[in-house]
Amino acid sequence: MKERIFKSWRTSVLGIGLILISIVAVFLGKATLTEAALVLPVAFTLMFIKDPSKYLDK
Repeated sequence: MKERIFKSWRTSVLGIGLILISIVAVFLGKATLTEAALVLPVAFTLMFIKDPSKYLDK
């Protein structure tokens, strides 16, 4: 599992970015905790899926 996160770093960075943005939005009062929680399933999915094959380094 760790190998997939580091090998497919592009989607992992997007997922981590979404998590960080949602946490910051809650602390700044721009989003409620419920709204931020709606983003988390997408963010975790992005962290664990493979990058498209045309973007993988050869």
